[in-house]
Amino acid sequence: MELLFEQKRYPEQLYRTCDGLLRLQGKAAPGDFDRACRLAIDCQSYSYRFVRNVLENDMAGHAEEAKQDTPLPVHGNIRGRDYYAQTSITF
Repeated sequence: MELLFEQKRYPEQLYRTCDGLLRLQGKAAPGDFDRACRLAIDCQSYSYRFVRNVLENDMAGHAEEAKQDTPLPVHGNIRGRDYYAQTSITF
């Protein structure tokens, strides 16, 4: 809620957003609402609509799955750090 008030919007609009978020919190499962809020903070999208859409589309669970880093497969087409550190690139 504190991050909402750091935006350059009218306070009345921000209070309505807070009211909507509190209503959503009452309707949604606690874990889902927390994940949706964390995703909103990560995306820096502090709006009622964003959190509502995340909850409706169950995007919070999928975002955490996507965050897991999977290593890239090793093969000849992947250029490493040394390739890009060269001053001149030849084709």
